[in-house]
Amino acid sequence: MGLLFAGGMAGAISRTATSPFEVVRIRFQTGIAAYKGAGILESFRLMYIYEGWRSFFKGNFVNILKRAPFSAI
Repeated sequence: MGLLFAGGMAGAISRTATSPFEVVRIRFQTGIAAYKGAGILESFRLMYIYEGWRSFFKGNFVNILKRAPFSAI
């Protein structure tokens, strides 16, 4: 049981650590106008300026709910 919990926590932590990169990747793929033509570092800067630090973790909770059981098993 302890190993399942540890695996789930590892999955949640890894998903949270990579969440900002996933958000920027999705914005590049969808072609959001404010970030079009900007590089990765510039996109991070614009996200922080326009939306604050919480924008880096949009949708993270739902992805954790999806990822944690997969990592636990």
